[in-house]
Amino acid sequence: MKRPAWLVVPITLAMLAAPAMAEDAAFAKRWPLSVEREDSGVYRVVLDASVYETAIDPALRDVSVMDADGDLQPATLVAHRSLDDTAASTVELPWFPIPPAPASAASQRWRVVTRTGPDARVQQVETEVLEAGTRAPETTDLLIDASQAGAALTWIELDWPPQAEPIDARFVVEHSNDLDDWQPDGTTARLIDLANQGMRIERRRIELSRAGSAPYLRLRHAGGQRPLRISAVRGGLASPLSPPDRQWVELQGRVVEEDGQASVVFTSPGRYPVSAVQVWPRPNTAQRWQLQSRDRDGDRWLTHDTGTVAYRLRDAQGESHSPAITLRSPTRHTQWRLTSDGRIDEAPEIRLGYTPETLVFLSRGEKPYSLVAGSARSYRADAPMDDMLAAQRQRYGADWVASEARLGVPAALAGAAALEPGREPRRYSHWVMWSILVLGSLLVAWLAFGLLRAPRRGQ
Repeated sequence: MKRPAWLVVPITLAMLAAPAMAEDAAFAKRWPLSVEREDSGVYRVVLDASVYETAIDPALRDVSVMDADGDLQPATLVAHRSLDDTAASTVELPWFPIPPAPASAASQRWRVVTRTGPDARVQQVETEVLEAGTRAPETTDLLIDASQAGAALTWIELDWPPQAEPIDARFVVEHSNDLDDWQPDGTTARLIDLANQGMRIERRRIELSRAGSAPYLRLRHAGGQRPLRISAVRGGLASPLSPPDRQWVELQGRVVEEDGQASVVFTSPGRYPVSAVQVWPRPNTAQRWQLQSRDRDGDRWLTHDTGTVAYRLRDAQGESHSPAITLRSPTRHTQWRLTSDGRIDEAPEIRLGYTPETLVFLSRGEKPYSLVAGSARSYRADAPMDDMLAAQRQRYGADWVASEARLGVPAALAGAAALEPGREPRRYSHWVMWSILVLGSLLVAWLAFGLLRAPRRGQ
């Protein structure tokens, strides 16, 4: 009997496609991802406004990455500063006190000798006496060895022990690649340590005008107290990634009356990680406002600022306005409110400021990958990435970052049905599975009927 093997092919394909269809049905939208490197094991993708406006979970757990087979990949959501800890890390820098450059013929009795090792690291800086009976001049000039920092420096910070005398000294920063040719960095810094009547003011950090990528830095004393007894030097490593620009979302409000008090309420269209709010009144207006927010109707209002004067002045010289309100911590609240003790003649606008976050994921499945978002039933289980990212930086250097993935044009999956907790979206996989069962039953019945009709051997 000839067996219908061709029936096995569509049944097998349907069984393989069923899991992907089921997972797709749990999310509202998908964004195809284009990756920077095909062979990378870990990727990072910066979220945009369309993702925040699709997600509904307060913690953004309904944002994940799916592979070609519909399987969710290990992923976690991080802020930019967590993605590469060089943005906040510091390193101890070797430093050496040196006398200032000779300024007169009398100073020619001294010579500075710098010795480096095979790895270009400074090992010793010393002065040689060329004329007996003289004493080395006191100085606060410093040579700083940044050759082993592993990344460019954005600042350097000096430590000194408690001193009886107040400190007020100025320095000029210079850099060099070979310890012979020194160029000005463009930075002039003032270090301060003053105390009076129990109050203290300190300035120990020097912000560099440009990222200090040169292996050697020199702090040349330019005035003020001298000498300054330094005990340690630290440097701040520059981030290999530029942080995303802060985005602003403008909201129009409406005046409502609650318990006899007027207020202006706003609704945010997305789960943005709001870190600042700009109150934007009409021109030539000033009024004191209280800023509040909450996640949904019925929740208590959270007060962020108890009395900010929002103003906007416009004249012939231009326009000025009040600064944005900085929140203590980012929030994804979708309802915002302004209250005031005064009369509300016209509702102001507000502008929500946020810095886009980054989703880091591991490439465990087959490409291509897609970012999916918007679900009332499927949530991402955050993968513990911190130790893994730290190990990669230790292995490849402090400037290592995950490969980039970029969002494509979004496309609908289950749409609004995926956002409703009490309603199951149309699950095409159910129909596929029932079709498989029906076809399988018919196939078994057909095979059995054929066997019954087949003539027996010997008959």
